[in-house]
Amino acid sequence: MLHHYSVHASLNIEHANMFYCSVKADWNRGQQHQASVGAGLPLAASLLMQLYRNLYENRKRRWTLTSIPVCESYGMYQQLAHI
Repeated sequence: MLHHYSVHASLNIEHANMFYCSVKADWNRGQQHQASVGAGLPLAASLLMQLYRNLYENRKRRWTLTSIPVCESYGMYQQLAHI
């Protein structure tokens, strides 16, 4: 197995736990909040599927972005290179 995928295996579990922790408080606040959380889940799933679909469809595209301001107030810049 490639290292990249083994790292993602553990990150996926961590991200799922973070997600459930973030919605648990609202879920426990009652039925109205449960309805809001429940309504947001299909939207979130749709957004993720579209992200992965776009990544897959554009997998052969090569591009590079450099010096993209991430947070101008702190003067931080992120170097991005996608191959």
